[in-house]
Parts: sequence; structure tokens; C-alpha cells
Amino acid sequence: MQASGGDEVVVVTGASAGVRRATARWFGKRDAKVTLLARGTEGLATTKREIEVAGGRALPIPTEVSDANAVEEAARRTEEEIGPIDVRVNNAMTSVFSPVREMTPEACLPERRNGREAAQDIRTTQCLRRGPHRRRPQS
Repeated sequence: MQASGGDEVVVVTGASAGVRRATARWFGKRDAKVTLLARGTEGLATTKREIEVAGGRALPIPTEVSDANAVEEAARRTEEEIGPIDVRVNNAMTSVFSPVREMTPEACLPERRNGREAAQDIRTTQCLRRGPHRRRPQS
């Protein structure tokens, strides 16, 4: 992973918050062209601004990564607008937001959350690798 020279194209899922947002900014500061995927348009816009202020280029695409068609469309747009995908940071997630005293064990069960997240990871990875959305050959 070189993340330099402005030729590298990186896709970051969940790029509107947390470590995923920091990861997108890190790549952007190193001249990578970064596609930002997340549901939240406000967070995407903020991340895009942060990358651009640092001199990078960002393409925010509001995307529900559990929707394979939406991810496929995001991959197509990435290749069309900024180039072949070199790096995929697949880290979208769901969380339980609740005061601990109001939280129930059922809200944290793997079949409710982690099963969905695993399916998202698999679908996103498959979509970003299929067809023309493959990593460009190394020279």
C-alpha cells in the first residue's frame, strides 16, 4: 500500500465517523483519491471537506452497504469518476446506542447485529472485486 503520488484509489466504507473517518482522512492526506461510503450524508460531507482542506480528493457516495446493488453502483461510479480501485477498507458497522441501564442483552446478540455485519462485509467485498472493479495491476 503506497498511498502516495495521487494515483491510488481507495474505497472506505462507514467513512462518516470514527476510525473509518480517520482512515479516509489518512489516505486523503497522502494524496490518494478516496471514495467515501456511508449512510449519513452529513458525516460524508464533513469527511469530504476535511480531506479536501488537507489537499486530497474525495468522492462521497451515500450508500447502504447491506444493499449489494448500491455497493455495485458505488464501485462503478468510483471507477468512472476517479479510477480503478486499489485499496478497500471495508469497515462499515452497526452499533447499539443506549444508556447501559436501558440496554437489553437481546440488542447485542450476534444474530441480530454481527450476522448482518458479516453479510455486509461479504457483499461489499464481492461487489468491489467483481467485474471491472478490480485492483489495477502492479507495475
